[in-house]
Amino acid sequence: MFPIGLDKLSQLTHLDLRSNQLSTFDQSFPKSLRTLLLGSNRLGYTLLSQNKTAGYLWKAKKLTALDLSSNGLQYLPEEITHMTNLQELNLSDNSLQNIPYSFRNLSMPTTQVEV
Repeated sequence: MFPIGLDKLSQLTHLDLRSNQLSTFDQSFPKSLRTLLLGSNRLGYTLLSQNKTAGYLWKAKKLTALDLSSNGLQYLPEEITHMTNLQELNLSDNSLQNIPYSFRNLSMPTTQVEV
Protein backbone atom coordinates (compact mmCIF):
# COMPACT_ATOMS: atom_id res chain seq x y z
CA MET A 1 0.00 0.00 0.00
CA PHE A 2 1.25 3.45 -0.85
CA PRO A 3 1.76 5.81 2.12
CA ILE A 4 -1.25 8.10 2.56
CA GLY A 5 -0.60 11.83 2.85
CA LEU A 6 2.79 11.64 1.23
CA ASP A 7 2.05 14.64 -0.95
CA LYS A 8 1.60 16.75 2.22
CA LEU A 9 5.25 16.30 3.31
CA SER A 10 6.44 19.61 1.92
CA GLN A 11 10.04 19.24 3.14
CA LEU A 12 10.60 15.69 1.83
CA THR A 13 13.51 15.51 -0.62
CA HIS A 14 14.45 11.79 -0.64
CA LEU A 15 12.01 8.88 -0.80
CA ASP A 16 13.05 5.23 -0.88
CA LEU A 17 10.21 2.87 -1.83
CA ARG A 18 12.38 0.06 -3.22
CA SER A 19 11.25 -3.56 -2.86
CA ASN A 20 7.66 -2.88 -1.79
CA GLN A 21 5.83 -4.77 -4.56
CA LEU A 22 4.20 -1.52 -5.67
CA SER A 23 2.22 -1.76 -8.87
CA THR A 24 0.46 1.58 -8.52
CA PHE A 25 0.33 4.74 -6.46
CA ASP A 26 -2.65 6.98 -6.08
CA GLN A 27 -1.35 10.39 -5.16
CA SER A 28 1.14 12.95 -6.28
CA PHE A 29 4.59 13.39 -4.82
CA PRO A 30 5.66 16.45 -2.82
CA LYS A 31 7.05 19.25 -4.97
CA SER A 32 10.16 19.24 -2.76
CA LEU A 33 11.08 15.67 -3.80
CA ARG A 34 14.43 15.37 -5.58
CA THR A 35 15.32 11.67 -5.23
CA LEU A 36 12.79 8.89 -5.83
CA LEU A 37 13.86 5.26 -5.54
CA LEU A 38 11.25 2.88 -6.95
CA GLY A 39 13.51 -0.04 -7.85
CA SER A 40 12.40 -3.67 -7.43
CA ASN A 41 8.67 -3.04 -7.62
CA ARG A 42 6.06 -4.01 -10.23
CA LEU A 43 5.52 -0.73 -12.03
CA GLY A 44 6.36 -1.84 -15.58
CA TYR A 45 2.89 -1.93 -17.09
CA THR A 46 1.61 0.91 -14.92
CA LEU A 47 4.22 3.40 -16.11
CA LEU A 48 3.49 2.64 -19.76
CA SER A 49 -0.22 3.25 -19.57
CA GLN A 50 -1.97 6.60 -19.63
CA ASN A 51 -3.36 6.53 -16.10
CA LYS A 52 -3.15 8.57 -12.92
CA THR A 53 -0.23 6.58 -11.53
CA ALA A 54 1.96 7.28 -14.53
CA GLY A 55 0.84 10.90 -14.55
CA TYR A 56 1.88 11.38 -10.92
CA LEU A 57 5.39 10.22 -11.69
CA TRP A 58 5.90 12.20 -14.88
CA LYS A 59 4.64 15.36 -13.14
CA ALA A 60 7.45 15.13 -10.57
CA LYS A 61 9.54 17.41 -12.76
CA LYS A 62 11.96 18.53 -10.04
CA LEU A 63 13.38 15.04 -9.56
CA THR A 64 17.14 14.90 -10.01
CA ALA A 65 17.49 11.15 -9.34
CA LEU A 66 15.06 8.40 -10.32
CA ASP A 67 15.50 4.66 -9.83
CA LEU A 68 13.18 2.47 -11.91
CA SER A 69 15.42 -0.61 -11.90
CA SER A 70 13.90 -4.10 -11.76
CA ASN A 71 10.34 -3.06 -12.58
CA GLY A 72 9.65 -5.16 -15.65
CA LEU A 73 9.86 -2.20 -18.01
CA GLN A 74 9.91 -3.13 -21.69
CA TYR A 75 9.52 0.38 -23.07
CA LEU A 76 10.15 3.87 -21.81
CA PRO A 77 7.26 6.27 -22.21
CA GLU A 78 7.92 9.52 -24.03
CA GLU A 79 6.95 11.42 -20.86
CA ILE A 80 10.26 10.58 -19.23
CA THR A 81 11.93 13.08 -21.54
CA HIS A 82 9.94 15.88 -19.89
CA MET A 83 11.82 15.32 -16.63
CA THR A 84 14.44 17.88 -17.52
CA ASN A 85 16.08 18.10 -14.08
CA LEU A 86 17.12 14.44 -14.01
CA GLN A 87 20.81 13.95 -13.37
CA GLU A 88 20.70 10.24 -12.48
CA LEU A 89 18.43 7.58 -13.96
CA ASN A 90 18.65 3.89 -13.14
CA LEU A 91 16.85 1.60 -15.59
CA SER A 92 18.96 -1.51 -14.97
CA ASP A 93 17.50 -5.03 -14.74
CA ASN A 94 14.53 -4.31 -16.99
CA SER A 95 13.76 -5.80 -20.39
CA LEU A 96 13.93 -2.57 -22.34
CA GLN A 97 13.21 -3.03 -26.02
CA ASN A 98 12.72 0.59 -26.97
CA ILE A 99 14.02 3.94 -25.77
CA PRO A 100 12.30 7.07 -27.11
CA TYR A 101 14.35 8.99 -29.66
CA SER A 102 13.77 12.19 -27.70
CA PHE A 103 15.55 10.55 -24.74
CA ARG A 104 18.75 11.98 -26.21
CA ASN A 105 17.42 15.47 -25.39
CA LEU A 106 17.78 14.88 -21.65
CA SER A 107 20.65 16.96 -20.37
CA MET A 108 22.03 14.50 -17.80
CA PRO A 109 25.56 13.17 -18.21
CA THR A 110 25.53 9.78 -19.93
CA THR A 111 27.69 8.37 -17.16
CA GLN A 112 24.71 8.79 -14.83
CA VAL A 113 22.31 6.72 -16.93
CA GLU A 114 22.33 3.08 -15.94
CA VAL A 115 20.52 0.79 -18.34
